[in-house]
Amino acid sequence: MKKKVFAIILTVLLVGGLLSQIQIKDLGEFVRGFSIAGLILAFLFYAMSYFFRALRWRQLIYSKAIGLGELMMITSAHIMFNNLLPSRSGEFSYIYLLKKRQGISGSEGLATLVAARFYDFAVLSSFFLISAFFYIGSSNKMSLGEIAIGAVFILSVAVLAIFNLEKIMAVILSVVQRIGKKFRLTEKKWMSFLVSKGNDVLESFSAIKSKKKFLPVVSISFLAWGFKFFAYLIMLRAMLGVEGVYPTFWMIVLGTTAAELTTILPIHGIGGFGTYESAWAGAFYLLGFAKELAIKTAFSFHLLALLYSVILGVVSLLLLNLKKENKTSQKTEKSDVEGHIKVNH
Repeated sequence: MKKKVFAIILTVLLVGGLLSQIQIKDLGEFVRGFSIAGLILAFLFYAMSYFFRALRWRQLIYSKAIGLGELMMITSAHIMFNNLLPSRSGEFSYIYLLKKRQGISGSEGLATLVAARFYDFAVLSSFFLISAFFYIGSSNKMSLGEIAIGAVFILSVAVLAIFNLEKIMAVILSVVQRIGKKFRLTEKKWMSFLVSKGNDVLESFSAIKSKKKFLPVVSISFLAWGFKFFAYLIMLRAMLGVEGVYPTFWMIVLGTTAAELTTILPIHGIGGFGTYESAWAGAFYLLGFAKELAIKTAFSFHLLALLYSVILGVVSLLLLNLKKENKTSQKTEKSDVEGHIKVNH
């Protein structure tokens, strides 16, 4: 309860503070200048990023083959919940939907989710550090050599983590069990459950590694993030055409990554409002946008990105529900036919 109250207060303070820096009527005029064709094109690129994320789940899930259409719908619903719910709690919707729709165990769902996030970290770091070569390095605040060292270090950590997920999980389990023994918690039901599920996840990591899908998953992850950043580029250009401002691809990567990172904060605004805009406005102000323009694009971009995810998420949930009703109807009809045949015999 206290966390929700704090989130509301934080949202009001940050949103109010940012809006006080601009004229509200200017924001309305700014929105009316958007290119509708550009926003539709951006939506198509954004949807394609979902397709590649669904394709990645198909590579990671090992216990059964799931149709790409089904995974696309699960992905869309998952991302919508992730965007709307605080502190990445929407991540659990992926595990829930996989289990409910396909009977995939929670441990496999969690293992594939964690693995996907490590791949995301590696790929996002690559995009971010390449963009840093163009902006931070050229400003002489850091040398290209220093950026290269940072890039090699971060990517090495990410790749090592991907190849050693089961070892990392084994270490975590070992620490948990030692703590349990030290504080005499081993006989507690919740501790037994935690260790049991941890072992299940450990086995899932081993199964994922045995598929030897590193290169395909990395390639698909690059495509997913690439389409997402291109969608952001098209969206921002559709917003800024009347302003005569044309951001580059690498500027988008550098600026939007700062805003995206706010979604993993333990406390942030309702629906991300306030924290997302603050990070966006600060990043693009440092990249050369006027203060007012940075704030106007922050609110407009966030609302459009949420709208895109809600459209895809709601449509997917409706289709998933419709698909479920059709299956139930088919089972009922099959039972009726079988019953009729038995009666006749």
